[in-house]
Amino acid sequence: PSLPLLFVDTDDQSSIDIITCDQRAADELHSVARLDAPSGVSLRACCDGLLLLRTWNKGVPSLSICNPVTRQYAPLHRLDDFRLLGMYPHSPTGQYRLLLYLAPRFEDDAQRGSYVFTLGSGQQPRHIAGPDAKELLYFRGSTLFRGSLHWHTDGLIMVFDTTAESFRQMHSPIVSDHRSGDLFETSDMLGMFSLNAQATIVDIWVMQDYEGEVWAFKRRVALPIAEIMVQFQNSGDCWELMPASCHGDVLLLAKFDDDWLLQIGIDGKLVASLHRSFLRPTRLRLKQSLVSHNLFLALEGYVINSSPFI
Repeated sequence: PSLPLLFVDTDDQSSIDIITCDQRAADELHSVARLDAPSGVSLRACCDGLLLLRTWNKGVPSLSICNPVTRQYAPLHRLDDFRLLGMYPHSPTGQYRLLLYLAPRFEDDAQRGSYVFTLGSGQQPRHIAGPDAKELLYFRGSTLFRGSLHWHTDGLIMVFDTTAESFRQMHSPIVSDHRSGDLFETSDMLGMFSLNAQATIVDIWVMQDYEGEVWAFKRRVALPIAEIMVQFQNSGDCWELMPASCHGDVLLLAKFDDDWLLQIGIDGKLVASLHRSFLRPTRLRLKQSLVSHNLFLALEGYVINSSPFI
């Protein structure tokens, strides 16, 4: 199954533990892999069991790709000047591709704009035509749905068709009193959640008609703040929130302090609490795969079952 992806920093921040959260298992938090990370690492994108990482070397960020199950890993040396917008499978070819953005180095830089990079192709990123996608860098990562990448921006949804390699806009629910929100997939529909400014109420919508861009309000969830403050002795301030589909319904995973991840039902009731020091949620979902992708073989620096895996 596709499961919410989390990670844990070690006490000395020299490594990270990549973890999935499975609400159906007795031990809901399951370690998938541990990576050596002396200079820091973040999980940036996930697709069909492939995980894209950002690491730092002397303060300079770089991208790398791995399969945490087969323990394949390779740095992506050619992308040091690019910023990641999304990762996706290209259906017509079966390739895995990255959507990238190259920031201008000077005014009227002709090379600025969006690029597509095919993993394992041995080719340089390819510039594509379209509107300037720089604004997408300032929003949370993309959601892959129906073969397109989606971003929830200010008042609308930006869409990248991965086959046509073109951008378009879609309508978004009109939200007031909005602190944060994002898109997610639920029951084969595109969903959206919004956390209010006081971080006490979550509104959830689903797009019932994708082609017609028809949104329907699904539920308003009042977070059990008073119960959380008493039971876990914290301020009740929600640090992170992400939805997770569970048995066809929506479950909210909420982070209120360093050590507790809380599961909250769509009825606003506290379902479960998971304790792990320095536990960090992401907006990604990992579907573990035993497929050994050939794309790794064409990447310089490719290793298997070796560092940075521990």
